[in-house]
Amino acid sequence: FALQNGAAIIDGFRIKYAYHGFRDYEPTGLRVDGDVYITWNEIIQWVVGPTPKRREVMKLNLQIVVEIERILDGFELHITTSGWERIPLQLEFGLRKQGTLWIGNMKYDLSQTDMVFLDKEPARIVNGDDEIQIEGGATEHKIYSFDDDWTMNLETARLLITLITPYDGVIRITCR
Repeated sequence: FALQNGAAIIDGFRIKYAYHGFRDYEPTGLRVDGDVYITWNEIIQWVVGPTPKRREVMKLNLQIVVEIERILDGFELHITTSGWERIPLQLEFGLRKQGTLWIGNMKYDLSQTDMVFLDKEPARIVNGDDEIQIEGGATEHKIYSFDDDWTMNLETARLLITLITPYDGVIRITCR
């Protein structure tokens, strides 16, 4: 998704997890329940083997369910994992490189920022009178992906929430 509140802009959001390399969360289903959109992934398989003749399929017992619920002035992401424990998750917001990012008392000039980890304090993206706030972050590890066009985008700063499975929590995004 992307979100714009005047000049405060989130250009994108994605979920990745680390299991024999970083993998993207790719929803295989979508259900609408009133104002809530629910997505989930299939149980992932990983193929081991140096040649096509020697292949072993290993099942990854990890399911990620994301519920997107509209709330007053924004929405909530309810994220739940089940299955294997101790799998690193990466929730990543791509912030437009304009304005200021505030995390607690720390101030980041977004035009000069490439990556910031979000922990317990809310993040505020401020550009003039426009603001977007992100709450519900945590930094449980510092393992992150840096290997593709999405992360190499020079137009966005990366705001990372890094979690460990099992996880059951809410990320709240509101426009102010």
